[in-house]
Order: sequence, then structure tokens, then C-alpha cells
Amino acid sequence: MHRSRFHTRSRFLRIRMILLLLAASQVSVFSSAKTQPSKASPQVPLRTASSAEFHDVAQLKPAGKTVTPEMFGAIGDGRVHYLSEKYTSISEARKAYPNVRDLKITIDGAAFQQAVDKASEDHGEVLAERSYVISSPIVMRDNVIVDGNNKGLVRNDRSRGGSLNFGFLFGDHAPYGFNKEENHGAGYDFYDVREPMKIGQSSLTLKNPADASLFKPGQLVLITSAVRRGMNLSKVTLPYHVTMARIERIDDARLSFEYPFDEDVDAVQICANGNFDSHLEINFGGVQNVVLRNMTIDASQITGSQYAYKCHIDNIRLIDGVRLVGMNAMAHSTFTNITGTFSWRCMEIKTGSHDLLVRNIHGTYKPIAGFPQAVDAISIGQYNRNVTVDGFEIDFGDGVPKIANINFHSRKATISNGTVICRKLTEPFVRFYNERYVDNPLFGCYGNTLKHVTFHGGPGMKTVFELGNGLSPNAGKRKDNWVTQKKLSKGTHKSQATDEEKEDLYDAPKTADVPPSANIIEDCLFDGGARSATAKFQSGHGNVIVNCEFPSAKMKASRTFLSNNTMRANRFK
Repeated sequence: MHRSRFHTRSRFLRIRMILLLLAASQVSVFSSAKTQPSKASPQVPLRTASSAEFHDVAQLKPAGKTVTPEMFGAIGDGRVHYLSEKYTSISEARKAYPNVRDLKITIDGAAFQQAVDKASEDHGEVLAERSYVISSPIVMRDNVIVDGNNKGLVRNDRSRGGSLNFGFLFGDHAPYGFNKEENHGAGYDFYDVREPMKIGQSSLTLKNPADASLFKPGQLVLITSAVRRGMNLSKVTLPYHVTMARIERIDDARLSFEYPFDEDVDAVQICANGNFDSHLEINFGGVQNVVLRNMTIDASQITGSQYAYKCHIDNIRLIDGVRLVGMNAMAHSTFTNITGTFSWRCMEIKTGSHDLLVRNIHGTYKPIAGFPQAVDAISIGQYNRNVTVDGFEIDFGDGVPKIANINFHSRKATISNGTVICRKLTEPFVRFYNERYVDNPLFGCYGNTLKHVTFHGGPGMKTVFELGNGLSPNAGKRKDNWVTQKKLSKGTHKSQATDEEKEDLYDAPKTADVPPSANIIEDCLFDGGARSATAKFQSGHGNVIVNCEFPSAKMKASRTFLSNNTMRANRFK
């Protein structure tokens, strides 16, 4: 085939992407009749949660008063002004700003926080049109809009390190919050319920009726599976199913929620009422009905460690970010119209996000201090579902990512209408992972869709695509600590290692080997590869690969794979 044909197709896909971005926002679940999957493929349950909350964020209006950070003492001149510049003691500073921790909090940060607190009292707005310097993230509160009006800039001076270098915090939900006892009492409490979770059900009954007094209408809770994965390195235990839910009514021991459940889970617990997280210096808990828009942010991330319900982040430019889109636990929320630079992962969606729309993302790789090498473009972890990433352009320039560009561990996620350029990539463009920890295929890499995405790579790729990656080499083994540092990049500390490096280097028995199932890959171009490059279709059931082009790669698939999956109208080298 001629190269010009692929260039023409690339231009066609770009035009199609623009047209689709102008269409309605909801991406439908695939039709099995249209794709004709194997008869043995499992059925993907339809999404039961409404998408009516996916508003045009630009049109959302505050119900209450508008305040500014300047009303509470912000200077907003783009320079660092710590509280120590104005106050000689913390007790003196707390007369103006009662909740500040020390005198190295900036005046802009303390004032901005006070403006957010005030606006949330009556569903109000913070209008932030100047250049504010903060030294710790602004903690969002329920029912508030923060709007930069396309003038405002928030810069974290990055003096505190780690997650405290973020721009904003939409609540706190960290993986270690699930393992309270192992983390010196920091985290959530777990409450047993009487019945299993069923699709369409919207309530649960507490096993201990006395627990009902610990909850209230309007409260956010996490409903988690009893099946959990241990991670010895971080001393955390992660549940496979996580549903963020808002309590609407309490009848004796029965809690009723805003949305019906979308999965069947045999054994669940309610996870709630967390205490203080010393890492982020706020309480474990969530926020709802929050909007952040029309602003430039100079920080390691726009936000992270979220526990966000019906929250919207829109029209943000990020400067010198580690992740352009990074999150834990966002539900019935949107992350739209984001541009900027990233040094680690362009998009990382982890640990409890569901019914989430991420749209119109433009990311450029740029290394920063402490993050000299990119990891990937998009990673959606095991503990997420019903995530839509639609419309994106990601350019790695001369960057060399450590792993595949797009990594699927999730279930019922859709990634569509995008372009990834990575000329020096040596790993595959896309990898669908086997589930190594639990035997239930519905908790595995299940029901995902990749469509209308164009990948441009270089000649260093031996494998351009991988569906199913087999059992870990450490299967069945258990070790207590890291066994080697040899596989880590030079200068990389183990705390910065990728998930894949950690799986090779730390210990947990990996005895399950559930292959990807009921996934769809259609109308994609995988343009890159060495002379001997292959596209590996290694394992799985009921997967559908339709109308994809691999101009520089040969197909590698067994007869068993071909009989258990559907491949149609694909073009290989």
C-alpha cells in the first residue's frame, strides 16, 4: 500500500474528529448487533446513570453572591507574599485567617481560601481575575463556582512538595484511605450491609441499624466491593468496585441514593466518615456541585486526589504540569477544554472514577525537575468504569514514554476521536491488560471501546498493539519488599515508578490471568513500527477489532484467538 493513502486517511480522521466534537456529547454504548461479537462474549450492562448533569459549564451561574480574593486581603500581583511578611506570629495571623497552618502560607492563598469558604455558604462565586501565588492547594467547598474570567492565574510556588504542589483540591480520596488500620487510623470507616448490589437498585440496608445515626441526607459515600487487591508496597487495600453515591433519604437502617447502581456486586460495604489525612492536610471527604473554569494554573496538577461529585473543570491552561488531567474518584463530573504541558502522564484516571466525561484535551510533553521521562498518554486503572475520553491531541515531541501510549485496565471506558504523536516510542501504541488479581472477568479489562484514534510513531517499535499480556512472571510468588532496582530508569526513585514497574518489582501473588473481554477497537490508525513490527492479539474473548490499519506491522494471532474474537476489514503490512 502507498504511504499517501495513510496520509489521506489521517486527514480524514482529523476532519471526522472535528465534526464529532461538534455533535452531542453523549457517547453511546456499543451495539452487539452492529459489531457481531462472538456468541460467547459477555454482555456489557447498559449505563443506568443519567448524563443530564453534563451541562455546558460556561453557562452555569451562581445562585448566591460573588466575592473576590481581594475582598479578603489578596494582593494578586504575581509575587510571593508569605503571611510572615505581614504577621509576626501564627496566633496573630489566625485572627484574620483562622485556619492557616503556618506563616509560610501566602497571603494570596489564605485570602483565596477564605473567599471560597464564603462563597460556598450561599452557592456563590469567586471571581479571581488577578495573578495569585499560593503555597498550598486551594481546598474547594460544596456549591461554589471559581471563575478566572480568562484573566486569572493561580501559581503554586511548589515549596511544599508532592500533592501540596497542586492548584486546587476537590476533596480528598487517596488509595490509602481504604486501609485505615494500616495507616495509623487515617482513612475511612467501613459499614456492612445486608444485601448484594444489583443493577437498577438504588438503596442499601445497613447490617447494624445503629450505624444509621452516622449518616445524613445529602452526604457523599463510597460503596465498595468486598473483593480487594492488596498492594504490599504502599500498604493499601483497594476495592475493585467503587460507586460514589449521594444519600437522598434515610428510612431506619435503609439508605437511598440519587442514582441506581450500574453493576451487580455480590458483597459490598459502605465506605464513609473519614478522618484527617496528614498527607494533604485536610479531612478525607468529598465535595459536590463545584465549578472551576476560565483560568491559567501554574502547578504540578490542576487538581488531584479528588472526591468530587457533580463537579466540573473547564477551560483551564496548565503550565509545567506533571499530569494534565489527573484524578482519583470523580463521578457524574466533567473535565473539559484543558490545554497545557505534562511531564509524567497526560491523563491518569484512577481509583474510583465513574460516569465521567473528559473532553477536548490538548497536551504537549515537557520534562520538568524530578520528572525527566514521560510514562504514557492515557491510563485508566482497574477501579474505574463508564469513563469517556473524547477529543484529544497529545504530542510527545522528542519524549520517550516508558510504557504504551494508551493503557486499558478499566471496564466500560470509551476513548475516541484523538491523535497521539510519539515519534520515538519503543513500546506499543495501545495495551489491553490481563487482570492478574481476581478471577471475575467483570472486574477485568472489560467492555472498553477505542475508536477513531490516530497514532503516529517511529521505526523503533517492535510491537504496535497488544491485546492481552499474559500472566506476570511473579505469578504465585510472594516477597516482602522490592526485589531489585535494576528495571527502574536511572535516577528514578521507587515512589515514582510506574504501575507496570511496581508489578514487576514488588510483591503480591499474581495467580489470576483473566484476559480482556468484550472490548471494541474500530476505525483506528496505528502508523509506526520497525521492519519486523507486529500487532499482537494474544488472548481474550468476545473482543471486536474492525476497520483498523497497521501499515508497518504484521498480525500475530493464534487460531484460538481468531475463533473467540471478531476481526474484520483490518489492514496489515
